[in-house]
Amino acid sequence: MDIDQVISSVHEVISDAIVIAQAGDKVSGPIVRWSSPAFTTLTGYEGGDVVGAPLPHLDCADPYALEELNDAYLLGQGCEVELEAAKKNGQRFWCELRLYPLRDAAGALTGWLSLHRDISERKEREEHEGMALSERVFFEEQLMLAKANSEAAQRRLMDAIQAMPDAFVIYDPDDRLVVCNDQYRKVYHEIADMIVPGVKFEDVLRAGLEIGQYKDAIGREEEWLQERLE
Repeated sequence: MDIDQVISSVHEVISDAIVIAQAGDKVSGPIVRWSSPAFTTLTGYEGGDVVGAPLPHLDCADPYALEELNDAYLLGQGCEVELEAAKKNGQRFWCELRLYPLRDAAGALTGWLSLHRDISERKEREEHEGMALSERVFFEEQLMLAKANSEAAQRRLMDAIQAMPDAFVIYDPDDRLVVCNDQYRKVYHEIADMIVPGVKFEDVLRAGLEIGQYKDAIGREEEWLQERLE
């Protein structure tokens, strides 16, 4: 999926804090192509602050979170981390960052989509022990509300993906399919019955190889497959 097409498909329908980046090399890493207005609202960083720069980790000092993100970039896998970040004005806040790899119909990594959410209030509540019953009830209600908001954001993202005119797919950190649009299933129309959540990326590629889906792989199937899985 071309990054420009991803941006044009989501920028008018997504109201969440999202950054879209082009896949980079192992030295430079992903390079930001677009950030949503909600990202500016959340962090204070305008598009001009981040476009053309490496995918922002918002001054995160947590080595474990950074290691998980760097591993995801190197492996081409998605991940979800909670990290203490900083806004442009220096204000610290807790951020939930969901990272999704963007791939084309042949499975090649083309870029990254990161979804950011402020979870500071939840983190503060988690730090307080011995809450009164009323506080616990409020805490549970807020958790339910946060979950509902997160699910709503996820639905909006999925609706935008389904509306994309070209094939689009997201795999999880274990390389299992999370979601794809109908255009992706049309590319694999002969094996569409196996294109379901949970199927492994390798299994999809192998099935495509068996039916001659990839013309440039004919005669060098295993070599081609390993190139895609690296």
